[in-house]
Amino acid sequence: MKPKALHIQFIHLIAAIVLTAFSHLFCWDGFDGAYNERWAFGMQRIVFCTRRNAGNPEIYTINTDGSGLTRLTYYSYNIDPTWSPDGYHIAFISARDGNDEIYTMNIDGTEQTRLTVNTASDYSPSWSPDGSRIVFRSDRDGNNEIYTMNTDGTGQTRLTNNTAEDMDPAFSPDGSRIAFKSDRDGDAEIWIMNADGSNPVQLTFTTGIINEDPSWSPDGTRIVFARSNDICVMNTGGTGTPVNLTNNAAIDRQPSWSPDGNRIVFYSTRDGGDMEIYIMDSDGSNLTRLTDSSGMDYHPCWSPF
Repeated sequence: MKPKALHIQFIHLIAAIVLTAFSHLFCWDGFDGAYNERWAFGMQRIVFCTRRNAGNPEIYTINTDGSGLTRLTYYSYNIDPTWSPDGYHIAFISARDGNDEIYTMNIDGTEQTRLTVNTASDYSPSWSPDGSRIVFRSDRDGNNEIYTMNTDGTGQTRLTNNTAEDMDPAFSPDGSRIAFKSDRDGDAEIWIMNADGSNPVQLTFTTGIINEDPSWSPDGTRIVFARSNDICVMNTGGTGTPVNLTNNAAIDRQPSWSPDGNRIVFYSTRDGGDMEIYIMDSDGSNLTRLTDSSGMDYHPCWSPF
């Protein structure tokens, strides 16, 4: 083979190596220019709901440094977004077909697919850690109960069955348990149960106080939750006293852990009364404001990577 031909082949080889490395570095899907947000330069994302568009709740994502704001939905009512464990999909609630149903979509907003079809309201989806199931709450049987289903909408199964309101379900990191909010003892408290609905155990014991929005730490040892207007954290075994992380006169709710367990994202009204997204360390320190809009920004969820 001539030296010139060898030189050209060598250049092609080097180019292929560089392009391959570039595609992995920037999370680029092939040569069609499709950018995959999982995740360039390790930048993690927050998905959240906002009413910055004429008051209609829509779903956006944003980098954890406040850059890269991206709109995903363009309908009149979309809320409760949550990431799949592989980081490629988002489950959420939409009323676009007449009532509140659960949908999924790709992380760029494409392939929005309806999973539940009934005349009731279905809310609060949460993925199992293996990505095979979604737990949610529904009032289809007369009051709010906890259900699970496969991620294609099949196999919908009721887990709780009582006259109380059971809401805000969240799978544990190992998939064996579900944390949820219930008023079955007369007050809104945090409970956990096995993933099949058995063995419910009450974790918080308060009077006249609302405990809600439980979120498991990635190692499964702690649960962060909203207590009235503050963010608190407690051991999953129910031992010890819950620790107040925010402790101010504003409204702080809907916490979600970072995948490394070092930070927590939540919404707060502390700066002027608008609901905005904030990040803090898991001990409540190093508070950082992420969004700044005239509309309400709420229900944040941290990407798994």
